[in-house]
Amino acid sequence: MAKPLDLRILLVQAGGTDWDREQRLMGSANLPLRADEHDRLEGTLAALPELVGTPMPSVILSSKNESSIQTAALVASSLGGVKTREIEALGDVDLGLWEGVCGEDLEGRCPSTYRQWLEDPGSVTAPKGEAMGAAEARILDVVARAADKTKDEHPTIGVVLRGMAYALFRCWTESLPTGQMWNVLQDGPNEPRMLVIERARFERAKQGAGAG
Repeated sequence: MAKPLDLRILLVQAGGTDWDREQRLMGSANLPLRADEHDRLEGTLAALPELVGTPMPSVILSSKNESSIQTAALVASSLGGVKTREIEALGDVDLGLWEGVCGEDLEGRCPSTYRQWLEDPGSVTAPKGEAMGAAEARILDVVARAADKTKDEHPTIGVVLRGMAYALFRCWTESLPTGQMWNVLQDGPNEPRMLVIERARFERAKQGAGAG
């Protein structure tokens, strides 16, 4: 049987941590949800069954950091106990030596680099960190592989992403330049979204990354 042409994705932004409140750069730091985020997420996710419709996701994917795992568990519970799976490659962008630094402190240390990062994040890589393009490529690869594994007639999966990883994936799904990622994040926690994406887009993205 031919593979379905489209993939349905429930996209959820992981809940916030204490570092988010303190406006520290998260990177790959492993922190739990803030105490108040649990209640906020439960309220927000209560409407998921209506948003998702049928079929329900076959799995909720998240990275292995604590806040994403906790968020994925709440998503799964709101959908009646969908299984979850943690995958390291869904982690946030590795910010290397910038991890844990407040934005205003980073601006004071290296104002021109920080300004360039805000204007064109894809052109700047944090010291000992990860390039935005590499982060996007690994996230897309995980989602594409998950799509290939599902046997459903209308494949549906959930994806929980944190911070910059969430913004990168949103920009890709909406065909926005990477520079728009800050606009995606600036209004605070984003509502869950139900997306329908042509599976061939993942293959084209993979070929483009290989060519780069």
